[in-house]
Amino acid sequence: MVVSTVFQAKYLLRKWLFLELLVYITDNITRKIQFVTIPLNII
Repeated sequence: MVVSTVFQAKYLLRKWLFLELLVYITDNITRKIQFVTIPLNII
């Protein structure tokens, strides 16, 4: 019983970390795209 809860906690933590990483990466990509497209719009 204790082993399964520890395993679940580790799994949820990994899932959460993966989602956080995914959000961070997509946020960085969108910022880079904006950084590239804004000067193009000015030109």
